[in-house]
Amino acid sequence: MSSNPSFVLSKWYFDCVADDGRTFIGYLAELRWKSLAIHYQSILLHPEKDGARTRSSLRRCRPPVVSRSRLTCKSPAFQIDGTWNALEPPIEATVLESDSGTIQWHCLRPRAAARVRIGKAQTISGLGYAEHVRLTIPPWRLPLQELRWGRFLSATDSLIWMDWRGPYSKRLVFHNGSAVLAGTITDQQVVLRDHEAVLDFESSCVVREGAVAKTALSIIPRVEKLFPMPVLGIRECKWKSRAVLRRSGMAVTNGWAIHEVVQWS
Repeated sequence: MSSNPSFVLSKWYFDCVADDGRTFIGYLAELRWKSLAIHYQSILLHPEKDGARTRSSLRRCRPPVVSRSRLTCKSPAFQIDGTWNALEPPIEATVLESDSGTIQWHCLRPRAAARVRIGKAQTISGLGYAEHVRLTIPPWRLPLQELRWGRFLSATDSLIWMDWRGPYSKRLVFHNGSAVLAGTITDQQVVLRDHEAVLDFESSCVVREGAVAKTALSIIPRVEKLFPMPVLGIRECKWKSRAVLRRSGMAVTNGWAIHEVVQWS
């Protein structure tokens, strides 16, 4: 593998969900590919009067400041000031390693006490999550057909999953920071091996759906000229769900899940 890859995508993801379901989702990304350099930041707020509200910008934003117990992120462009205080230790894994490049995943805040101030009038406080992913393989060259990702947080538990499906398959599931095996992962539930625990999504709503060229990448000028067709055809559906974690059929804890499916055409 080259020590100086021609493609590097560094992507941060943050979220915070209040007890009443008010949700903040934030992204920071930097793409370097050949002579191209793109900086990207985006926020999604849900619910709003008309469902979800998304704002995006190509202005450069400083990366988060991470200490042992606290992660802070500020975006002057959106008047965002967020703090994620750790409730669990970080998790990291190499999702893919090949001659073509790597995917490194670092979950800095699997479960955190989060507080996000949006402008002067709105603050969302609740449980939150933060991760950083670094890819040196272009998304259109990934040996994938589908990715399912999600996180569930409650006062006592965290459950995080990534399910890569296609020519390359890999499943990573962590319960309270420990790697576990999952039996099935669907739009409705996550079943751990031997039904040791089951996470049921009891009330779900779509917060974003469509081709990434029309959703996440729509702010990039001439996006259809910059990226190959396989990227423009990638579709995503992201949900927010009220969820219940059960053992032996009995509810153990409940909280909010954010989960998605991404499909390569």
